[in-house]
Amino acid sequence: MVETQSTENSNRSWSDSLKKILLGTDMVGFIIRLAAVPVLIYLAVFIWGLVSALLDPEGAAGFWSYFRNLIEIILSMAAILIFIALGVLVVQIARFVNLLRSEIKPLSEDTKNAMKNVRVTTEFIQKHGIAPIIRFQAFLAGVIAFLNEIMRISRLLQQRKEEEDKNKEEAEYFN
Repeated sequence: MVETQSTENSNRSWSDSLKKILLGTDMVGFIIRLAAVPVLIYLAVFIWGLVSALLDPEGAAGFWSYFRNLIEIILSMAAILIFIALGVLVVQIARFVNLLRSEIKPLSEDTKNAMKNVRVTTEFIQKHGIAPIIRFQAFLAGVIAFLNEIMRISRLLQQRKEEEDKNKEEAEYFN
């Protein structure tokens, strides 16, 4: 019972995966359908020719001769269209290469020159504009720090003087 159920499940999963591939929208199913349609058409024509040749050899020879000539004409026209398309492709590639040489190369050279100018301008501004400002700000910060220290020392000295004066007054008061 269990073996039968597992066999049915494996058959069902196999058939489900086959349906998914053949009928689904994934890439494998698309490729299979794309390859299978021409093969099926070719097989159908072959079987049709074989059956008609077995049933009526004289009539089938004339019909299939006409059909062969028709297919040759269609394939010749397709070959002509392919050669024309290849010629157009070669011309388009040549035009694209010419465009790259005549338009894109000068643009890239102009971009390189512009980047070089930006680099030189940046160095000039940094050397003659920003560096002096930074030096001045550093000097100013040093001067401010120096003045703060001077003010602190002066306050300390004032406090000491006031304490000494207070101590003298107290000493005089008690004496």
